[in-house]
Amino acid sequence: MARHTRSLTSTVHLLSHISTLLLIVSSLTSPAHAQSFQPAVQTGSSSAFVEGQVLYILGGTPPSGILYGTPTTTQAFSIDLSVPWNASSPVYKKLSDGPSTWSRPSTLSSDNKNWFNLVNGTGYVYNVDSAAWSTVIPSNNNINTAYGLSAVTDPSTGLIYIPGGYLASKGDPTMLKIDLTKKSTESVAMSDLFGDYTAAWSASANSLILYTESADPLNTYNPSKGWSHISPKGDVPAPRTDACFIPAYGGKKMVLFGGYSRAQQASLNDVYVLDVGSMRWTRGPDAPATAKRDASACGFSSDYLVAWGGAVTGSDQGTLSGGTVLVYDVKNMAWSDGYDSTGSPSNPDDPRRKAAVIGGSVLGVLTLIVLVLGGVYLYKTKWQREPRTGGEKNPGKKGFFSSILSKHSGQKPRREMSSKDTYYV
Repeated sequence: MARHTRSLTSTVHLLSHISTLLLIVSSLTSPAHAQSFQPAVQTGSSSAFVEGQVLYILGGTPPSGILYGTPTTTQAFSIDLSVPWNASSPVYKKLSDGPSTWSRPSTLSSDNKNWFNLVNGTGYVYNVDSAAWSTVIPSNNNINTAYGLSAVTDPSTGLIYIPGGYLASKGDPTMLKIDLTKKSTESVAMSDLFGDYTAAWSASANSLILYTESADPLNTYNPSKGWSHISPKGDVPAPRTDACFIPAYGGKKMVLFGGYSRAQQASLNDVYVLDVGSMRWTRGPDAPATAKRDASACGFSSDYLVAWGGAVTGSDQGTLSGGTVLVYDVKNMAWSDGYDSTGSPSNPDDPRRKAAVIGGSVLGVLTLIVLVLGGVYLYKTKWQREPRTGGEKNPGKKGFFSSILSKHSGQKPRREMSSKDTYYV
C-alpha cells in the first residue's frame, strides 16, 4: 500500500508540474492585455508600421479645434500587431518621447530598425534596439518644412523618398531622396506639382504610388523608369486629403480610408482597396457614421486595417465618438470590433509563423506527455487494484491500451471535424 501511495503521489506531482508548464506556454501564446499606459488621443500623428509586428505613432495635436498654433505633442508609442486585441483595448507600449510634431513625413528603414521622421526640416530616427532618438539629417535650406508631406522607403535600396520634400534653386518643390546610411539628401525631379497628397510604397510593383487630391488621383514613381500617370478603373474614390493610404499584402494592394472632403466640408468614413496589378478600385462598406475621421495614424497587418486617432472636421466636427481605434477586415470586407493577429501574413518569414510553429510544437509535445502519463497512471491504478495470484499479473485481463484498441477494432477512424488647406506648393 505504501509503495502504491508513493507512486500515486509522484504521478500526481509530475502531472501538476506539467500542467503548470502548459499554463505558462498558453499564457505566452495568449498574453494578458492589462496595461497602465493609455495614449492621449491626437490627430495628425506621424506613423509607420511593420506587418505582423508593430504600428509606431508619434506626436499630433488634440482632435478638437485644430488650428495653426495649437500645441503639438512629443508623445510616442506603439500598438502591438503580433497579438490579438479588442478595438476598445489595443496593446499599447510607451516609447521615449520624440520631437514635437504634427502631420509630418514618417517611414521605417528597410531593416525596420530605425523609424525616420522629418520634422521642421530636421531628420530624426528612433532606433528600435536602443529605444532612443537621434538626429541623422540636419536642417538645411533645401528641405521643405511644409505640413502634409509623406515619406516612403524603397526596401531594395533603403532609400527614402518624400514627394515635394526638396526645394530647388527657384523654390519649386521636387522630390527629396534621403540615404540614411550616408546621411545625405538630394533632389529627384517631379513631373508635376501635385498639391495635397499621400504616398505609399508597393514592393510588388517596385514603385512609389502617389494618391493626390484630384479627380484623377494616381501617379507612380519607379526609380528606373521615373514618373507615370495611372488611369484607374472600378469605384474611383472622390477627391480628399488627409486620408489613410497604406500598402497591404506586400504592396499588392493599397487601402484608402477616410480623409477630408473639401467639396463636402466634412470628414469621410468610406473605405476602398486598390488592386495594384490591375489598378482597379473596389469600395467596401462604409464605417459607421460615428467613425468619420481624417488625419488618422494607420497600419495594416493580418488582413486588417488599423486606424488610430484622427479628427472629425467640418460641419459635423466633434470628438471621435466611434472609438479611438477602428479595425477593418480587408479580406472579408467588414468592419470588426477587434484585431486578429492570425490572419494572412504577406511575408513567409513573418515572425508570427515562426512563433506559431514553436509555440504549437511545445504545447503539442507537453500535451502528449500529459496524455501518455495520464494513460500510464490509469493503467497502473487499474492493474494494482486487481487481485494477484501466483505472480501472474491479472490473468485473463487486458491491459488499458489493448482494451481500448480492442474496443474500437474493426471501426473506421473518424476524421477530424474539420492638416486641411495646407499645400507644399
